[in-house]
Amino acid sequence: MLEFFKTLLASKQFIPHGHCYLWQSKLVALHIASDSLIAIAYYSIPFTLLYFVRKRRDLPFNWIFLLFALFIITCGTTHLMEIWTLWYPTYWLSGGIKAITAVISLYTACELIHLLPKALAFPSPAQLEAANQELEREISDRQQVEAALRYSEERWHLAVAGTNEAIWDWNISTNQTFRSERWDEMLGYAPHELSSNNDEWSTRIHPDDYERVMTAKETYLLRQTPSYNVEYRLRRKDGSYGWFRSRAKAVWDEQGNPVRLVGSLADIDHRQQIELALQESERRFRGIFNNTFQFTGLLNVDGILLEANQTALNFAGLQSEDVINKPFWETHWWTISPEIQEQLKQAIASAAQGNFIRYEVDVLGANHQIATIDFSLRPLQDETGKVVLLIPEGRDITERKQIELEIIRSRDLREAIFNESADAIFLVDPKTLLTTDCNQRAVELFAVASKAELIGIEGHTLQKRQFTSEELANIVEQLQQKGFWSQEIEYLTKQGNCFWGNIAVKQIKVAEQVMNLVRVTDISDVYDELRLRKKAEAALVKSEEQQRLTLELTHIGTWDWDVQTGKVLWNDNHFRLLGLEPEALTAEYQLWRDAIHPEDVERVEQALLNALQQRTNYEAEYRVILPNGETRWLIGKGRGIYNAADKPIRMLGVIIDISEQQAALRDRKLAEQILKEKENFLRSIYDGVGQSIFVVDVVDHDFCFVGLNYAHEKLTGLRSDEIQGKTPEQVLPSAAAAIVRQHYQDCVVAGATITYEECLPFKDQETWWITSLTPLRGENSRIYRIVGSSINITEQKRAQQMLELQAVITRNIAEGICLVRAVDGIIVYANPKFEQMFGYNSNELTGLHVSIVNYADDHTKAEEVNQAIRAAVLKNGEATYEVHNVKKDGTPFWCSATTSVFDHPEYGKVLVAVQQDITEHKQAEEKIKASLKEKEVLLKEIHHRVKNNLGIVSSLLQMQCRRTQDTQATAILRDSQNRIASIALVHEKLYRSDDLANIDFAQYIPDLTTHLFDSYNVSPNSIKLNIQVDSASLDIETAIPCGLIINELVSNALKYAFPDHRAGEIQVKLSQQNQSNLILIIRDNGIGLPADFDNKKVKTLGITLVQGLVKQLRGSIEINSQQGTEFKIKFTKSRA
Repeated sequence: MLEFFKTLLASKQFIPHGHCYLWQSKLVALHIASDSLIAIAYYSIPFTLLYFVRKRRDLPFNWIFLLFALFIITCGTTHLMEIWTLWYPTYWLSGGIKAITAVISLYTACELIHLLPKALAFPSPAQLEAANQELEREISDRQQVEAALRYSEERWHLAVAGTNEAIWDWNISTNQTFRSERWDEMLGYAPHELSSNNDEWSTRIHPDDYERVMTAKETYLLRQTPSYNVEYRLRRKDGSYGWFRSRAKAVWDEQGNPVRLVGSLADIDHRQQIELALQESERRFRGIFNNTFQFTGLLNVDGILLEANQTALNFAGLQSEDVINKPFWETHWWTISPEIQEQLKQAIASAAQGNFIRYEVDVLGANHQIATIDFSLRPLQDETGKVVLLIPEGRDITERKQIELEIIRSRDLREAIFNESADAIFLVDPKTLLTTDCNQRAVELFAVASKAELIGIEGHTLQKRQFTSEELANIVEQLQQKGFWSQEIEYLTKQGNCFWGNIAVKQIKVAEQVMNLVRVTDISDVYDELRLRKKAEAALVKSEEQQRLTLELTHIGTWDWDVQTGKVLWNDNHFRLLGLEPEALTAEYQLWRDAIHPEDVERVEQALLNALQQRTNYEAEYRVILPNGETRWLIGKGRGIYNAADKPIRMLGVIIDISEQQAALRDRKLAEQILKEKENFLRSIYDGVGQSIFVVDVVDHDFCFVGLNYAHEKLTGLRSDEIQGKTPEQVLPSAAAAIVRQHYQDCVVAGATITYEECLPFKDQETWWITSLTPLRGENSRIYRIVGSSINITEQKRAQQMLELQAVITRNIAEGICLVRAVDGIIVYANPKFEQMFGYNSNELTGLHVSIVNYADDHTKAEEVNQAIRAAVLKNGEATYEVHNVKKDGTPFWCSATTSVFDHPEYGKVLVAVQQDITEHKQAEEKIKASLKEKEVLLKEIHHRVKNNLGIVSSLLQMQCRRTQDTQATAILRDSQNRIASIALVHEKLYRSDDLANIDFAQYIPDLTTHLFDSYNVSPNSIKLNIQVDSASLDIETAIPCGLIINELVSNALKYAFPDHRAGEIQVKLSQQNQSNLILIIRDNGIGLPADFDNKKVKTLGITLVQGLVKQLRGSIEINSQQGTEFKIKFTKSRA
């Protein structure tokens, strides 16, 4: 050890360094001054770094600063040794210090190389700003998520409470179940009265439901069914059973085994009762619907048939599936003709607009039977007045139409007889004796211009000798007594001509009004003959004529039945009423009996026998079937004649056609049925409508409830049967009753419908209603009843309260909010936070232009800032930005703002701006940018120092090369020197570049290869260098290995590819395969590799180093030596 120090401090065998300077005082002084200043600087830098590290203990990898301090101290020591060796040549000591410096420098460079990626990983100012914004966004998102989570949790609790259901959670592995208090409450238990064992539930299941419930649960847990939803009965604490519904979701483990079943329990006992009632109601409705004698159904507004009753289906011989869900006009009933189908389409379209449609139409039945129906379409509207359904109805009026046609035919026949008669016929009012009508023959017979001259006159004025008042009175009396009067009278025409006529007068009924039928027959030609016969036949004619006219004009059939012989006498009308010809047949009892409808024969004969046996008048209504198949209604009346022995010998009677009365009776019954159906329809609306309806009687200035509909009962909890006859005070709390009574009184006073809002307590909670009251008036116009309808608006009220709460939140939110009218930029609202942020008093900003809050200077105007913001928001609908604002006192500050467009109901289109003061954030950001700038300067200094240190190492190697005589050692040192130079070149490019993270290889490769050519003293004229480099930037971790690879392969080509100074070419090509992959090709046209070259077995340092560097780049290498040597290396741009 002593010898070591002696050698280290030995100086006698060397000459002082000052001799090299020839002891020139100026030169020596220059070196002394320079080395001293350098040493002072080198010693001061470490202390500064130590002080910096000590103050900034939060710096990452601060040990590198300590290493730099040690490295710089050793460098300063070498400069002190330079001064020392000027006089004392202890070169071994100086060299040792330099060696230590070299080792520390090399170690520092290597550590710095490894540390450089981490240093480069420091975010840039832009990245820090983006990171800060991302952090703020994440914080904001997290706050929103937390608020949403709280809101969701509150909403879940409210939803569970609102459903009135219980929650349970069954742990299958432990058979323990958590149940909410509602679960115990629904079964009548106190909270926690039952244990948490799951058997507490299963043992209470109704025996009839147990197997079904357990099967449903097991199939769901085995995933054989998609859901668990089962309704069953549970035993309550009092022993009664109630209906409940369980719904649940299971949780399975990774092996597919169920571990939990979580669900809810709902009390559906009331719903079950309602469903049973609805099923019974549906059954009754179906019975009425399908068994009514009318055709009816249900359509949607597009004309699709949804329902058809059995009557309509049976008429056409159809099944339900033949017509349901088909267009109504395409069904069998309407396929008579396209015109009828088109008419139906138009009717459906009109009914869908709310119009009631009714018309008569022919439809097609089974076996091509055609029937005429009275068809109608009735629109059914919802509470908003929108038509939702159409009710088609049809009544078969084929028979009625035939009767109407027969009536018309008979009327036309009577009119034809009246007008075409050969006799003059008049109708005379028996009260005024004025003519009301006459036929055309009367106009001709009395030689007048028109019927108007004969109407409205007294008939006897047409006679040559007019009746005296006594004669008129006698005639009237005879008519009243006998119903008939006849006489021959001489008449005088309007032309003055006389003629004899036979006048016959008979009382008849026309439309239930008594009229005198007057017939005047011209008997001028036979007057003399008639006058001779008159006296002989007067009595007989008078009697027969009276009877005949009576019977003919009244269509009464007479009959005379000899009970003992069975013979029957009928008049002609009797034959006609049975549809028989009087001339062709003889009256017989059996003929009359055969004409009676089979269903009425027994009843009629029994009535006939009862009248004879009981000596009462006979009367019976019955049907007869005419030979043409027509059915007519007759009424038979009769009276028996008895002998001295009180035995019936004869019965006299009449038959009268009452078909029209029967038709009228059927129509009346049909009208009653329609009225009843309408009443049922209104009752269905009353009971089925979704809003509350109630009826109140007004009795002696008091109000009594009559009834409530089902919706009212359901919404309020009141029952119609319990409140009937009660006053408001007997049903409602006193305060609510007083309000209700006042509303009823207001309706009576107004005498018209009134509408108002009211808040009433029902089901232990306050509920809001919109109520309409409509008064009903009686015959004396007195209001006797009030019909009310109410709509529950509690939820709307709550929504309104929530909107008011949101307005309060908006006024007190932490961010400033303002509304700006888009059309002119005027502030229409600013919340207190916004006014506070800008230093204004309450409502002081309202009505001002929004540019008043924007910062302005010599370069930018506030209006321009505002216009730019408005343009961006109106274009995109929303914009987020940072804006420089100014407070009322002139203080500028920065805000982060988000502005969107909103259609305000009062102000039209407005811009909603939400602003937050970010002045402190901006100031912190500026500090970070300044800090990053300082770090960039420091990093450049580090790269510069590393490059210099590597230059020192390279110079030491160069000095060693000069002193070494061994050629192989020299080559090794030169290779090492070139390698260090390639690394130093990387650091030089970095500290000279504005980008501290990437190196431009388009500049790096030419500089590196030029250095290699100079290092090996190769002339570009002998070996040409062909460089083809795409624009590519590599980070330091990729650039250094890539530079070393190029150094090794180009050096090898210069050393071995061109022996004996052969000319050739070296090509260095770096191309970009895709966005992330690069291809490096180094090719020469030299002698190539040896024939036995195996890159896997080769042990040379250069190839081994290249393979290691390729592996470090995670790349691949291909070697081709067919024409020279080619190395093709593929690698990625970044190792990150």
